[in-house]
Amino acid sequence: ALVARRVALAAAELTRRLADVRRAEARRLDREAKEAELAARRRAESERRRRLALGARARGIAFTEGAYWTGPAVGAQLNGDHPLRVELSMSWMAGQLTSLDGAPTWSALELSVEPGWVVPLTPSVDLAVGVPLAAALVNTQGEVTVDRIPGQRDTWTARGGLSAHVQPRLSRHLRLDASLAGGWVLRSVPLDRTEGSADVHRERLGGPWVEVSVGVLLD
Repeated sequence: ALVARRVALAAAELTRRLADVRRAEARRLDREAKEAELAARRRAESERRRRLALGARARGIAFTEGAYWTGPAVGAQLNGDHPLRVELSMSWMAGQLTSLDGAPTWSALELSVEPGWVVPLTPSVDLAVGVPLAAALVNTQGEVTVDRIPGQRDTWTARGGLSAHVQPRLSRHLRLDASLAGGWVLRSVPLDRTEGSADVHRERLGGPWVEVSVGVLLD
C-alpha cells in the first residue's frame, strides 16, 4: 500500500510538472506570436511611411510689409529615406498689395522644395519639421510696375524659412496636413505705383512672411 501510494504521488507530481511545462510552452508560443504580429505591424508601418504621397492643400501667405496671397497647391512627398522627407509643390496664388493705395491685385506661380524630418507623435499622428525654399513668377495688375522698369509687370521673388506640419491619419491611405510656416523674403520686389500723371509711389516688398495651410495627403 505504501509503495502504491508513493507511485500515485509520483505520478501526480509528474502530471503537474507536465501541465506546468505545457502551460509555459503555451505562454511562450503566445508571446512569440504577439511579438511576430507586432514586428509585422511595425514593418508594414515602416513600408507605409516610405511610400510616395500626393497632396493638395489651400494656403494663405501674409507678407508683413503689406501684401498677401491665397490659393491652391498640389505636390508630392518623397518618403523613401524616412524619417527624412522631401516635398515638392506647385501653387497658383492671387492676392493684394495692401501697402499701396487701392490695394491693387497681384498673382504668382510658385515652385517650392521642402526637405524635412518626421517625428511620430503617436502611431497615427506625425509631426514634420521642414525648411521650405520657394521661387515664384509674379505678375502685378493696374498701375503697379516692378523692378523700377516702366511698364514692367512681371518679375520673380524667392523666400525661405521654417515650417511645422501636424499630420493625423484619417484612413489607411489618407492623412490630414495642417501646417504653420514663417521666414524671410530672399529676393524682394521693387514696386512702383503711378498716382496721377507723374507722381510715382515706390515700395520694396520683402521682409518676414507667415503661411498657414490645410490639406490632405494620399499615400
